[in-house]
Amino acid sequence: MGTHSFSQWKEAQLALSRENSHPEGMVRAETLFLVEDNGYIIGAINLRYAMTDDLLKLGGHMSFGIRPEERQKGYAFIMVKLALNRLRTSGITRALVTITRDNKAAQKTIRKIGGKLENAYESNGTVIDRYWISL
Repeated sequence: MGTHSFSQWKEAQLALSRENSHPEGMVRAETLFLVEDNGYIIGAINLRYAMTDDLLKLGGHMSFGIRPEERQKGYAFIMVKLALNRLRTSGITRALVTITRDNKAAQKTIRKIGGKLENAYESNGTVIDRYWISL
């Protein structure tokens, strides 16, 4: 992946979105950040606007994370709700989120938003739960 400054990474992401083309096996995606007014990053969420066979199994429409010292403050709920609105305005009516079974905080957030567990499977000794959220 290489080391880049945030501004270099951001510019590369903008260039990809302007091109509207993606390498084979890749889909239109974006990374959004939950940031305080002073620039402090609380969390990040990756959105994917289409599904491949691989994303249907692991990845789904979004993955997210909150800075460890900011967890359990409701930020994940806010960030995911905003992201779901973004997916909805892009025409997506159901969003898939995959979560490792041991990530209880993410499961709690997705269930609180209305995510329904469809199934689970094991991958390399890790159980992956697949949740769908109706938009």
